[in-house]
Amino acid sequence: INAEYGRKEIEETLVRLQMEFKIFIRTTNCTAETAELLFSFTETIAQIPYRNVSTFNDFCAEVNRRSAKSLKEAWSQQLSQIHSVSESLAEAIVKQYPTIRSLVDMYYSSGLTTKEKKSLLADIKVESSLSSSKQRRVGPSLSEKIYHIYTEEDGTKTVK
Repeated sequence: INAEYGRKEIEETLVRLQMEFKIFIRTTNCTAETAELLFSFTETIAQIPYRNVSTFNDFCAEVNRRSAKSLKEAWSQQLSQIHSVSESLAEAIVKQYPTIRSLVDMYYSSGLTTKEKKSLLADIKVESSLSSSKQRRVGPSLSEKIYHIYTEEDGTKTVK
């Protein structure tokens, strides 16, 4: 991250780009994930002449053609749509909270303070596809972002 711009400024800019220009931004955590995503795009582009793909939306549908086979998989895919949530991070959350309901129930539990609810996901460990000794975790800022997404009642608020 550029020293002139902090993580918060960069994330706000990415959200603004998504909202204003309706672009899709996919973040990855490692070169293996990036390569897999590029492979998927390249494969889809190569197949366009042989398929009925005439618009960008058709292209996106082809790239994302795998549909969820279970509620857990749908939940994981939904989490992956949140900026900064990779596939491995979503899977780690789903492992701890196998349904949306299980997470939302914890958020609305009267036994937790707001601070505890916001940091509920922070210490969930994320398995890395690389053989790294460094253990990653969801972290407090992303945990708070997910909390706001699933508890905010004003749908016009910007997610930070």
